[in-house]
Amino acid sequence: MKIVTRFRIALIAVAACAAVNAYAEFFMSGSTSIKACSYFLGTAAMIYLIVMTYSRMERPFRLMNECAEQMNRGDLTGRVCYESKDEIGELIGKQQAVISSLTDLLQSVDVTALNITKTVNALSSGAEETSRDAQDQSGQSQQIATAAEEMSQTIADIVRTVTSATEATS
Repeated sequence: MKIVTRFRIALIAVAACAAVNAYAEFFMSGSTSIKACSYFLGTAAMIYLIVMTYSRMERPFRLMNECAEQMNRGDLTGRVCYESKDEIGELIGKQQAVISSLTDLLQSVDVTALNITKTVNALSSGAEETSRDAQDQSGQSQQIATAAEEMSQTIADIVRTVTSATEATS
């Protein structure tokens, strides 16, 4: 039974008791036993409905509070075992759906973070390799420049020798 329905029944019971009292007051002016019986029945019905409503609501709210405290500590494994078609059951069902969605989202974030870490590591390795290759090429460029300078010097020496030999034979 839905909680709203319980409150409606309680209001109807109070209204019925008030109607019986009004009837007894108007038509039976000296009938205190009917009034007392009506007050007693109305009060008993209200107390019964309040106790039943509280007992039906206290456990689910306590369970939801414990689950919320668990979530507050970062533990999303908590579940509330309460199945009912009333408003509290619907609320607990929606809370469980939120927890499931958060769990899925966090797992997705974990996978994405792992992929980002792998990508960063691969880029770092590539950058280190590129840096080593650039240093190797710089060293090779220096060797080529030195060799070119030595070749230029050798060519200049050959030109001087050829020029000297040409002058000596002429």
